[in-house]
Amino acid sequence: MTLVLYIPFAEGSIIISDRQNTNNNDIAITREPVDKIHALPNFNGGLGFSGSTAKCRHIVDKLQRVQNLNSFEDSYRTVFAFCYGSRELGFHVNDLELLVVTKQIEGTFKVRKIYGGLTNEIDETKCSAMGSGAVYIQPQLDVNTNNVDREAAEDFGKALIKYAALIDGTVGDPVSYGYNVLLMNATNNDVQTIHPETVNISKLLYDFET
Repeated sequence: MTLVLYIPFAEGSIIISDRQNTNNNDIAITREPVDKIHALPNFNGGLGFSGSTAKCRHIVDKLQRVQNLNSFEDSYRTVFAFCYGSRELGFHVNDLELLVVTKQIEGTFKVRKIYGGLTNEIDETKCSAMGSGAVYIQPQLDVNTNNVDREAAEDFGKALIKYAALIDGTVGDPVSYGYNVLLMNATNNDVQTIHPETVNISKLLYDFET
């Protein structure tokens, strides 16, 4: 399991996640970290996954190769229909969970949560989370981050991951495993892996409106 966050800020948005890996049934923690955020340059966007690593990686690989059709939704449906029932994906897709962000022509962001074959668009002006750790930081997601800078947004995100990791052993501590972050208003859309020496957990209590 995991924690993937979408955090908007004054000049863009970020996707940020922990990197702790688990085994196939998401019980036994493994020592090898896994990158859960990936760029989607063909859609001018990126995604984070919180479901089965093998299934999500298979879908991500196909999405990174597919042609951008009329919309991301059309492209995803094409990929999902092609993969559904395959050896890699199978017929049980409840553990396929993606948080996808794409940048529109006018400069705004479109944010979606995907569960298997279902795609739900969510409010791009509000923080959002996916994964087992999301339940523990739900109140903090109501914080308005639209007027903060990128550094404050990232500090907020890694504090949320740190807090969730203290409660849920299947969420990776950023100090132990590092974290992934993707800056959505950048031109290159490179995913960064950062290994902080410490995380100031008190930053999850910040009120950015004061």
